[in-house]
Amino acid sequence: MPLETADDLLTYKPELDVDRIAPRPLFVIGAELDYIVNVEESHRLYEKAREPKRLHILAGQSHTEPYSKGLDEVVTLSSQFLHESMKAQA
Repeated sequence: MPLETADDLLTYKPELDVDRIAPRPLFVIGAELDYIVNVEESHRLYEKAREPKRLHILAGQSHTEPYSKGLDEVVTLSSQFLHESMKAQA
């Protein structure tokens, strides 16, 4: 990975741009025990976003667990959000 990419990863603040996504739906999924992306970042991103939006924090999970232990929950919640968002757009 180029040094510039690593620097961008460390300095990027998505909450500064998230309001520009609207009116596209945004579903923020955070992990309560995330040691790389603090759960507070998920809350800040959600607060700055405009509607339609949803926030879900995966209780007791760390950074990588949503891809393994929490995968069924993530897929179910994401599918529900996508379905609801598409229905609202129709």
